[in-house]
Amino acid sequence: MRLTMLAGDKRRIIVVLRWVMAIALSYLVIFSARDPAGWRSGLCIALLLASNLVLMRLPEATFHHPAFDPVLVAADTALITAALWICGNAGPDFFFVFFFVVFRAALGGRLELTALGAALAAAAYLSVLPAGVAWTSAALLRVPFFFVTALSYGYLASGAREAESRARAAEEVVALKTAFLGTVSHEMRSPLSVILGYTDMFRDGVFGTITPAHEDAIRQIHAHAFELLALVDRTLNASRLESGAMPVHVEEFHIGKLLDEVRLAVAPYQKTPVRLLFATDQGIPPLVTDRLKLKEILVNLVTNALKYTAEGAVVVDVRWPTRDGIVEVAVEDTGMGIPPEHRTEIFGLYARGPEAEARGLPGVGLGLYIVRRLIDVLHGEIEVESEPGKGSTFAVRIPRCLAA
Repeated sequence: MRLTMLAGDKRRIIVVLRWVMAIALSYLVIFSARDPAGWRSGLCIALLLASNLVLMRLPEATFHHPAFDPVLVAADTALITAALWICGNAGPDFFFVFFFVVFRAALGGRLELTALGAALAAAAYLSVLPAGVAWTSAALLRVPFFFVTALSYGYLASGAREAESRARAAEEVVALKTAFLGTVSHEMRSPLSVILGYTDMFRDGVFGTITPAHEDAIRQIHAHAFELLALVDRTLNASRLESGAMPVHVEEFHIGKLLDEVRLAVAPYQKTPVRLLFATDQGIPPLVTDRLKLKEILVNLVTNALKYTAEGAVVVDVRWPTRDGIVEVAVEDTGMGIPPEHRTEIFGLYARGPEAEARGLPGVGLGLYIVRRLIDVLHGEIEVESEPGKGSTFAVRIPRCLAA
């Protein structure tokens, strides 16, 4: 059972715990007591049951009032102690009082409340013992045991509550950051789309003939606006993935047509010294999965490969191996490679390799984070093989058919 409770749980746990306490106390009074016929002990149990019925009807806010836990702990301690003392079982069964009080006090999640419970239990214990026994060394030695056990348990309870509070605060910060990034990204996308639209119109001659100098400036504007729009899209997708607001849309499609879309999407990142090659196994049946998410995975991987490859080639190889129902897509480059100690870190949010930072390459470390999260959504896996200075291979494996 959790030591701390969310709103709405506290009333139920306290009421159930006091019902259990009432049943156990009734058993002790009826079957284990030296004076089972005492009506006064029965009255204590009746008061306990009646108070529980009242608690069931109290509003939830009452259970979170600062004075609620101390008052209820003190009242329960008095009722249980009185019932055991009246029926002559104060000595043998008093640890029942102690453990209930400590556990009940610890549910409040405050160390001082648990200390109060231990003090009440110790005082009750000494007060109900016979006069010749109460202040003996054997009885007094039990008092430190009360406090040490209670404070240890209370420390665990208060620590659990603090940990839960910190975790909740961290979740709220992440949610706020995700909402902020999503809003900013969405607001930036519209003006960037307008800029790209107007640069296309200038290049197409809609506003008249342009000079070579103007054409070069427009090309630079278009390239940087496109790069910024891609960054905004990645930021928006990352925020959606963090918030879980990215549903899956399963459809049937051919991998060849998807590769044509990928080739078109990464065209702005192609450089003259670097060749982009596509290879596909024959006989691959249509895929039944989320086409847009798979496209985004491949676009991010190919874009990264082109970005970090100065010369050579980037090869996209689609395979249909003998394993049932699995499609493999490998993106291989001849770029700078990734050191072994950084191969797991690169999939983190805003994570970039040291070589990329040292060379001042563009990017903020969202692409591979999005790839990993989308592959999880498609129930796939990704492996990295790399050798610094020679290149890297990212192998993606996904089910051909994704359950809708």
